Amino acid sequence: MRLRIHYGDVIAELIEPIGESKNHCVIVLQGLPNQPRNEEFGNNLAKEGFHVLQPRYIGSWESYGDFSLENCLKTLIESVKMIRKGEVLEVFNNKKINISCDKISIISSSFGSAIAMSFPEVDNYVCLCPLLNLKQHSKDESKKEQDLIYLVGFLKRGWENAFRGFNEKDWESFVSGKSKVDPYKYLDKFEGKNILLIHGTNDEIVHYSRTVEFAKKLKDKNNIDLNLVKGAVHGSALAKLSSKEVVNFLNKFR
Repeated sequence: MRLRIHYGDVIAELIEPIGESKNHCVIVLQGLPNQPRNEEFGNNLAKEGFHVLQPRYIGSWESYGDFSLENCLKTLIESVKMIRKGEVLEVFNNKKINISCDKISIISSSFGSAIAMSFPEVDNYVCLCPLLNLKQHSKDESKKEQDLIYLVGFLKRGWENAFRGFNEKDWESFVSGKSKVDPYKYLDKFEGKNILLIHGTNDEIVHYSRTVEFAKKLKDKNNIDLNLVKGAVHGSALAKLSSKEVVNFLNKFR
């Protein structure tokens, strides 16, 4: 069953487990721009007994407030707090419901991975085609990567009502590695984590070598699985190819 839930400024979709519950909630953080519902992971994980939480970043889609990098991070922080509290408002019936989860994992893709890996507060992470090294991104001419400044105009022209209050200076701070959202600032905070990194070798938005570099930085203190998918490109196609691998990884941590 899919429920629309509300906590703080966040509106989210909660997919309840089909069958026996694992008492394990998976938070799905999307890329940018995005569609608000991730069918690929939501349904598959629910069938495996996971609770699946798909929050809308504060300032985007149905959520309240203005869109900013700090508010994206706040979305994740508030989501984890809500799960640990175990109580949330279900908006159709306007009633509080309980969520029984003693484990939390995060699945993220692209931009969402920059958020996830700036929050070393859960045990298990899955990152698909992750955006990780902001200071070096698109700086190496030998690597095909999208200039992230390009997204400013695109979001304003095509997604203005979905990502409200988009601030160019805030975004410039992010893409130059000067905001709170920067995985490399949190490397020393990651210890004893289980991390699955998946990247396509034909990705021309974020080069796969960035993920290889990041895995090397984390491998001494964490359990790292790295999978480079030959010929895969950026985005939803990689999610479809990796769906079974992601489910198998999370099933290790029942």
